[in-house]
Order: sequence, then C-alpha cells, then structure tokens
Amino acid sequence: MPVLTERPVPLQLLPPPANEVFDTAAQSRISPGVAAEAVGVDGPCSGGVIERAIALIEALSADGPVGVSELARRAALPKSTTHRLLGILEKCQLVHRVSDGYELGQRLYALADTLSGDGQSLRLQSLLRPFLADAYALANEAAHVAIVQSDGIVYLDELHGRRRVALPTAAGDRVPAHCTAVGKVLLAYCPSPVRSRLLRDGLHAFTASTVTSAARLEDQLRQIQRRGVAFDREEFVAGVTSVAAPIIGTDGTVAGAISITGPTSRFDPTRFAAGLARIGWAASASLRSRAC
Repeated sequence: MPVLTERPVPLQLLPPPANEVFDTAAQSRISPGVAAEAVGVDGPCSGGVIERAIALIEALSADGPVGVSELARRAALPKSTTHRLLGILEKCQLVHRVSDGYELGQRLYALADTLSGDGQSLRLQSLLRPFLADAYALANEAAHVAIVQSDGIVYLDELHGRRRVALPTAAGDRVPAHCTAVGKVLLAYCPSPVRSRLLRDGLHAFTASTVTSAARLEDQLRQIQRRGVAFDREEFVAGVTSVAAPIIGTDGTVAGAISITGPTSRFDPTRFAAGLARIGWAASASLRSRAC
C-alpha cells in the first residue's frame, strides 16, 4: 500500500481583536452596534447577537454538516438572520462552510485543544463519522475508529445496531495493540519509535489465539503492509473477530484505523476486507482535502 506524502498546510489561528467582529461582505472591522444591525437585531450587541451565535454553534452537530434551514429551525432563528450570523462565524473560523451546509470550525477545535489537549481528536472524530457509518452499513456489524494516543490505542468512536457484539471496551477506552485489528493496523503503519512504545508492556495473551511471539507479530505486520488490512481472529475476545484498514493523514503517516467487528458465528471478516479498505482510502482522501 503506497504511503501518501502530501504535507498538511499549517493553520494560523489568531484570536480576533477584542470587542470586534468581521463583516464578511466588506471584510472590514465593524463596531458591535453595526454588527447588531447587520444581523437584524435591535439594540447593542451586548447579548442578543452573542446568544444567537452561541445557539447556532450549539445547533451544529458532530455527525456531519447541517444546512442553513435546519440550523435556523434548531436555533429558532429567522433564516436570514441565521445566514448573516453564519457569515460572521465563518469569518472568525468558528464554523466552516462545506458543499452541503456548515460544520464546527477550526478555531473551536483549537480552543478545545487548548482546554483539554484533545481538540484534534474531536475534529478527527467529526470528520470520520460519515465513514464510520459507511463501515457499519457495509456489514451491519459494529464499526470502530481507533487512534494512537500517548502510549496506547484508543477507540475514538463507535457505531453499532441492536445486534451489538459483546466487547469489554467502548469509545474512549484503550485496547491492546498486538491482538486487535485496529491495533495491528496502527502498529503496521506507525513509525518504529511509536511501535516500540505501544509494545513495551509485552505481548500478553488474552485468548488461546493471541499472538505472543514477537517474530510472528512482525510477520503479520509485514502482511498488513502488503494487503492493506488487518484481522483479529478471536485474539482479543473469544468468539469475536474483526477486520481493520488504515486511515492515512496528510503527512503520509497513519492517522487512525477503521474496523468492523462481529461474532465469529455470523461474521466473516474476509468478505468485507476489500470494501473496508476502500472506505479507509476514502476517509484518507477526505482528511487530505481538509488538511487534518
């Protein structure tokens, strides 16, 4: 599987001057009073406009873009007011306009990153949610997205139906690298220092099928690099199998892994490997287009 070599474009997220907003039409700084008039709000911009802007931000969903009409409905605002406010929020990078609506903007994720150190993960979760839905629809089995976080593998997001497979983990939990499909994909494509860090606790056996030999695991990782997918055949949980594919970031390194998991009794991961690999490539292309 070829390595992508495109480099992300650095983002410069500078805070706007205090007590000023941007007029998207004139692209000039305007006073709060003029801003209030521009969005159709009577009186000074001390509360009304800010409250409406916050309502719009809260109306946006992490599940994907939201159109202007739906945002106006959710925020209980006139459509014209919604459109004007979105223009100001977009200029301030608090929302981002895409072909089918608006989504949360880069500055909000940067603020989340400042507050929690996890803003990039939140943005990645939002961008990958449509592809997680595609993975679930492919087999009607549980789908997961996982990332490398610090010294472990973490489930960033999950999607499942009523036939949810019994797993000892959920979104936000850590999973072992050497015996899960997502973990092995991330091991196969991450730099050697990261791989060593992920495996420093050893190859512990979780089931009778867990790979505990370093040489055998190394052979599996080479196969994953050739095939572009990884399998977990009851290596983490007895009776549960999964398949995973890499998601490549803009710098050519692995940004995450996407997987489908189901019980061995009804789920054959090899049937869905090619389809999941295509979803992984589509997700990679989406990240490249958004420089995430």
